[in-house]
Amino acid sequence: IVTRHGERGALYKAPTTLAENGSGAEGGAADVWDLEEATASPNSNGPSLTEVGSSQLLQVGQELRARYIEPCTGVGGCLKGVDPSDSSTVYAVSTDYDRTLQSAQALLRGLFPPHQPFATPGDRDRAQGQRSLPVPVHTRSKDDDIQLRSYSLCPAFTDAMAAWLDGPAFGQKALELAPLFETLRADFVGYARPITLRDFWNFFDWTNVQQ
Repeated sequence: IVTRHGERGALYKAPTTLAENGSGAEGGAADVWDLEEATASPNSNGPSLTEVGSSQLLQVGQELRARYIEPCTGVGGCLKGVDPSDSSTVYAVSTDYDRTLQSAQALLRGLFPPHQPFATPGDRDRAQGQRSLPVPVHTRSKDDDIQLRSYSLCPAFTDAMAAWLDGPAFGQKALELAPLFETLRADFVGYARPITLRDFWNFFDWTNVQQ
């Protein structure tokens, strides 16, 4: 199973390095930091899930359980031998951010709720006393994660991103969109950061989170 995290709070990403500042909810000037030189986030764990985000992943886990574990016939079939207490059958991995760790935990609660039977009677009998134990979520430190978030550790990626942002095509498109950005700055006076093409993902994220 591969999934993204659920709904989260706002964050701010450096356009070139994609390093994160997790304190982005207000879009205020105090949250702005050195965009181009940042290699590690001032708030290294990033924003947390919202209550909605936690519920989203819990529901994903419940739907996966209903489709792949509880029935033993039908389109999805049944994942036989699944034992959340046995890391050879269930092994959870997440990036080292609050939102992703929380998402993994919520999904696993839905997929393996406490005191629920496993896929087969043998599994249930063998782990009878362990059914309320949570499934561990494994992670790597951010400076060693070359499996799930390798782009943030890749100099070639950072160089390519910088070259694209500084290139003529990007510059031309920024000029074309300048009137739009002026209008947005007038309409969103509470947003204190730059509204530019280079930084537009952050503006989109801020407006999206406000909803």
